[in-house]
Amino acid sequence: IPTDITDAQQIQAAISEILKSENRIDLLINNAGMGMVGAVEDSTKEDILKLFNLNLVGAVQMMSAVLPQMRSQKAGQIINISSIGSEMGLPFRGFYSASKSALDKVTEAIRYEISPWNIEACTLHLGDIKTKIAENRVKTKVSEPYKMIFEKVYSLMDAHVDAGTEPKEVAVYVEQ
Repeated sequence: IPTDITDAQQIQAAISEILKSENRIDLLINNAGMGMVGAVEDSTKEDILKLFNLNLVGAVQMMSAVLPQMRSQKAGQIINISSIGSEMGLPFRGFYSASKSALDKVTEAIRYEISPWNIEACTLHLGDIKTKIAENRVKTKVSEPYKMIFEKVYSLMDAHVDAGTEPKEVAVYVEQ
């Protein structure tokens, strides 16, 4: 069910649609996300908020939408797709790293909150995955002091994604 996870009404409609044919929600995999590249200094408030709205707020809204059902069935699993970038401030991806780090901390907190209902939550810290994330990432204007080093780092970012792990391999790992 295609759903914009930044839109609470679309989320509720999707959950309602699922519950029309299924009487349980056993698993939520929060995989929607976007990247953002550019110098921290050059980033705009609008771009930062757009990134956090999807990578953090959207994931929280999805968890909040499935938790009533999971609590009523006294079971469920939530997997939030994070990044190894959450463990460090990646150069020219500082806000991406920050958004994924925030998701890690929220997941850690909610894991304890939902444990009385036998609901589990975790984050999966992936490296480079061969997806279209590069096509859809926010790219901020890069000012003169950063241009040369940014261009080198940016071409490496794209090369790493192009040579990344196939999504199907990740799916098999998660399924296990």
